[in-house]
Amino acid sequence: MLYGVLAGLAAFDATGRFGLVVLGGVLGAAVAVEWVLDGTRPAEAVRTLGLGRPGGRALLVAVVVSGLLLLAHPLAAAITGAAIELRPGWPWLLIGIFAFHGVAEELVWRGFAFRRLRAGRSFGSAVAWTMPLLAATHVPVVVSSGNAVGGRRCSSLP
Repeated sequence: MLYGVLAGLAAFDATGRFGLVVLGGVLGAAVAVEWVLDGTRPAEAVRTLGLGRPGGRALLVAVVVSGLLLLAHPLAAAITGAAIELRPGWPWLLIGIFAFHGVAEELVWRGFAFRRLRAGRSFGSAVAWTMPLLAATHVPVVVSSGNAVGGRRCSSLP
């Protein structure tokens, strides 16, 4: 059901512009499912789904890893001589993409599916059960967008 909400809302616009709408729909559905299945109250369901306050160590690791990832574009530009161009309205797009792909998808797969599959199973077994589900949900993305999703040819490259 949660994947259906995620995919259904994403079908309207998968660019991330409406990522906050997608996140709101998925979060509402997830809280409702937790309430129906376990009688979990909304505030507790949000924490159960993994949306609690992170610890300082986790934030530090996230900042360091994110910083290293963000260096990839300037480094590639320096090596290739290509110019980095940001789209108009990029801050709103960044927020939407983070809400959609960074939070809503993770809520469905880690916060709900993996957590439920982990109950009574080893970590490895839960991962093995979750991976095919996650892979299957990305098949339509690859079919509609091609193998190099998001890739485009740079005219400044040889």
